[in-house]
Amino acid sequence: MTKQNDGSMPAETKISQPPIGADFRWIGQHGIGRFAAEVLRRLDCRAIAGRTPLLHPIDPFVQGIAVRNSGCKVYFSPGFNPPLQKRIPSIFTLHDLMHLQVKSEVSVPKRIFYRCIVMPAARQSPAVLTVSEYSKTKIMEWANIPAERVHVVGNGVSEGFLPDGPAANLGFPYLLYVGNYKPHKNIPRMFAAFARTRASSDTRLCIVGKEDKSLLVLAKSLNISDRIRFLGSKTNEQLAGLYRGAQALICASTEEGFGLPVLEAMACGTPALVGEGHAAEEVANGAAIKCNPFDVDAIANAIDQIIDNSSLRLDLIEKGLKRSNDFSWDHVAARVAHAINSVQ
Repeated sequence: MTKQNDGSMPAETKISQPPIGADFRWIGQHGIGRFAAEVLRRLDCRAIAGRTPLLHPIDPFVQGIAVRNSGCKVYFSPGFNPPLQKRIPSIFTLHDLMHLQVKSEVSVPKRIFYRCIVMPAARQSPAVLTVSEYSKTKIMEWANIPAERVHVVGNGVSEGFLPDGPAANLGFPYLLYVGNYKPHKNIPRMFAAFARTRASSDTRLCIVGKEDKSLLVLAKSLNISDRIRFLGSKTNEQLAGLYRGAQALICASTEEGFGLPVLEAMACGTPALVGEGHAAEEVANGAAIKCNPFDVDAIANAIDQIIDNSSLRLDLIEKGLKRSNDFSWDHVAARVAHAINSVQ
């Protein structure tokens, strides 16, 4: 089963829009960073940025000055940092409201930023972008803005995330986790569930990311420290190989605005496990096994089903590959361009 390579668009076929400026500072090895890189490479725009670091407290003011002096007709940010200015139409991207929805990740500075900067900008902006219907509903309710001004542009499958290609051989069977270690990622319950599974003693839980001392302490308390592996950061090519070699991707988050690793795993022909009640379930759309992310036994049972039931695995692989074909960065960029054109 081969998935069509999405690839990059040649420069001469970039999507044409009015002269626009954009914030290229978001490009990086994370979810918004992937979105920024893939969309901006397909749009005909130029980088506009003040001299302050991204998300610095005075950045909205400095960025506002840079935008006003840019000469562009429209300004686009692939992230949630609107510039403070009213002269030029600004479009920005609220991937989710995680900083407000997850109590353990809320802080006074974040509340102030969202209340005083993001919310007024969302109400003023001619178009706010987001990546899932789940996030759109949350944004509309929070900012009290009409549905027609919130555009769901989605995410895509980057080049190289295909079922055909080398699979990582780590010397043991493994389950894979890809993401950060924030509370909504639900890693303590994932560890506890892994400790309760019927997986063979040589099965490992591999984490793409740097070693974390608090997680090592947790693993030791669960008597699984010898079965946890931190793999460090990986290139897209290496990550695709890890997806292909894994028994399953575990995404038992309690909250997600999209869940890009779920899409990437499915595109590589890897069964995925997702938590219920948020956008990762929407992305999978029946092509992944789901569970109650607040119930350790439910997570463990879902892992056991993927490992033990070969027919279920094959079904999830087939459905996942089909589902992943619905996501294209070319289509995402076209939706972003349409939103930009709509403000003229």
